[in-house]
Amino acid sequence: MSIILEKALDFTKDYFKSFCCGHDFEHVLRVYKNAQDILKNECEADSEIVLLATILHDVDDTKLVKNKNLEYQNTKKILNELDISNNKIEKITNIIATVSMQEYLRGNRPSTLEAKIVFDADKLDQIGAIAIARSFAYGARQNRKIFDLDRFPTPHYEGKYPNGYDSSINYIIEVLMNIKSMLFTQTAKEMAQKRYEFMVQYLREFFDEQGNQTWSDYFFSRTKYWSTGNSSD
Repeated sequence: MSIILEKALDFTKDYFKSFCCGHDFEHVLRVYKNAQDILKNECEADSEIVLLATILHDVDDTKLVKNKNLEYQNTKKILNELDISNNKIEKITNIIATVSMQEYLRGNRPSTLEAKIVFDADKLDQIGAIAIARSFAYGARQNRKIFDLDRFPTPHYEGKYPNGYDSSINYIIEVLMNIKSMLFTQTAKEMAQKRYEFMVQYLREFFDEQGNQTWSDYFFSRTKYWSTGNSSD
């Protein structure tokens, strides 16, 4: 690992020491590792730009920063302290601008290979066991129910975030279960498959334990929909 990347990780670790509920330094490390794994098969990408964007992708997240009017203030401050060129800073902030799910659903999607790798690396952390844990943690912080027997998810994924979620289970079904079909790189798609299968098994067990046949039947119908490769496009 280069000195620049080590320093960027140190900056980010210090920045996230007071955050929890999924947006924390451990999330950054997982996304960083995902990016490293994808880069092994995407040799044409600029690895330094990818990894710096990965490390810094959440330091200006609008859910976390207090001053939302200063565009990429934290990212630019850290990169300037690392003596990164203005050209690279612009490339990195452009990548970060397309990482979020909200931007994806607005049509602002990654166009460069580097941006696609960072997007995929971040979204892989929203698929699988840790993704489920993060959803419940964040849902609790938002005073959201784990499960609401009377409120079914949106019947068909419409490529946009609803205004809110009735329960964490609905969030997992409406959003997380659709992420696999949004990934760009073949490596990320292959990495996602095992995680996706775990989520299917987890939800199947959840509804079995809930003991409500209507929900079990609903979930079975959704797994058939997902298996066809439907996406928001």
